[in-house]
Amino acid sequence: MMGGSQTAIDVGQCRKLAVIRPHGRCTALVCTGLRQYLQQMIRPGVEDVYFDLSDAEWLDSTFIGLLISYVQRKSDPQVPAIHLVRPSKAVLDNLGSMYVLPLFDVCDAPPEEPTGWTRLPDPAASAEQLADVVVSAHESLIDADERNEAAFGGVVKTFRSEMDRQRTDS
Repeated sequence: MMGGSQTAIDVGQCRKLAVIRPHGRCTALVCTGLRQYLQQMIRPGVEDVYFDLSDAEWLDSTFIGLLISYVQRKSDPQVPAIHLVRPSKAVLDNLGSMYVLPLFDVCDAPPEEPTGWTRLPDPAASAEQLADVVVSAHESLIDADERNEAAFGGVVKTFRSEMDRQRTDS
């Protein structure tokens, strides 16, 4: 089991929006819990999700790919719009280097601040769950811009091969 990411993520909701505020390095290790939250815990009626990145030191490619997977589904009325709040220059540069910055709405603040905050639990993720989120996120990056194939195609191939090997060994 994997866990102990050392990145805390606070979430708050009000009316038709949710705010997600990660603290520290946003890496693959927090993505399984974050994906669970995005899939299951955003209440019906939430139209916008604001990622307040003002305290995020770094976003790795898996974290960015997870965000992109929701941006790519914006035509689905069940999927809320994703906004980035106050990303640092390093985060903006990283998004730019993956050719995905133009896909995001970047703003200074959500239109409303939640009054109550909850810390997302840091669930232990199995190697299979982590591999699944890594593959899915990197496929989203490649789908977003074909230039990402050179950087991330090998990641997808390696993780997918390992997942297939583990399935046949089981």
